[in-house]
Amino acid sequence: MNRNLLSMRMSVAFGCLLALYSVAVLMSTFSEAAARVLKAKASWLLDDEESQLRRAYEQAGEGNSAKEAINRFSALLTRNPASPYRWCDLGEALLESGEVEQARYCFSRAYEFGPHVVPVLMRIANFHFRLGEKTQMFEAMAQVLAQVPDYDAVIFSYYDRMGVDIRDILDHGLPVDRRAAQSYFRYMLQPDRLPDADKVWHWMASHSFADQRLACDYADFLLNNRAYEKAARTWAEFQGPR
Repeated sequence: MNRNLLSMRMSVAFGCLLALYSVAVLMSTFSEAAARVLKAKASWLLDDEESQLRRAYEQAGEGNSAKEAINRFSALLTRNPASPYRWCDLGEALLESGEVEQARYCFSRAYEFGPHVVPVLMRIANFHFRLGEKTQMFEAMAQVLAQVPDYDAVIFSYYDRMGVDIRDILDHGLPVDRRAAQSYFRYMLQPDRLPDADKVWHWMASHSFADQRLACDYADFLLNNRAYEKAARTWAEFQGPR
């Protein structure tokens, strides 16, 4: 064999051995903590989405793990960028960290991908509720009320907690929808809310949402609260045009 060729092959072999030795030395310098991190990263890649979500929600609830939650939600979003739920997850984590405008962008994307998904609309409404943005909150909640009855009590309690004027609720927080209007009226039939119940009743009458059964219930409510004259007048007004 040519001496020069043999020398070249030996040099290459020696270089490979040297490289392997260098890697071995480098790996041996890893601390135990670094090894744990590498192991965790490998495990993270293998975990399913459900377990990752569970861990991200746990981190979001831990004050000192907000950044980790954001990173995890961001990674989950890259797996399914068209999911309105994942956009909501990231938006809520960002809001908890004080990143309001980034959170706002996330919720705008959530609405883009799920404009008729009720749980998504509720999370969007909650985002605006937390920021005290009544107009946007009303829009989202009115859409929910127009679709399903499941969240009526939750939404009406939101309105109470915000302390908004009853006129704002009637003008913006309710859809022009018989079912939702009647549900809100029944919610208002509380002894300490007689004036508000009266406003809702007249609003319903102006939209032709009142019916005989509801009129009977309202009259009974007024009688039980000793508003006798008002009960008689309300019943007479309801029966008048018929």
